Amino acid sequence: MVSHDSSWSHIFNIALGVRQGSVLSPLLFEVYIDDIGRLQNNRIGTFVVMYADDILLLAPSVTALQKLLWVCEQELDSIDMVVNAKSHPVCG
Repeated sequence: MVSHDSSWSHIFNIALGVRQGSVLSPLLFEVYIDDIGRLQNNRIGTFVVMYADDILLLAPSVTALQKLLWVCEQELDSIDMVVNAKSHPVCG
């Protein structure tokens, strides 16, 4: 059920994922995508920062960032997840 102001929706089942706003959601997301964090390489300056349900990729060059993104996409594809590149703007 969803609440907005003083209105309530009808009751519905959630078949996939975790409930939005659940205190367990960030933890379950982290456990599910834990391998993404291991893709960072301090020697070449690529870093993966994860917080709640966001992933931040940092790299010293566009080429290194593209390679890191490609590896992340492969990893996420292996667990049936996709990258939403339009979710947040790229800062330069």
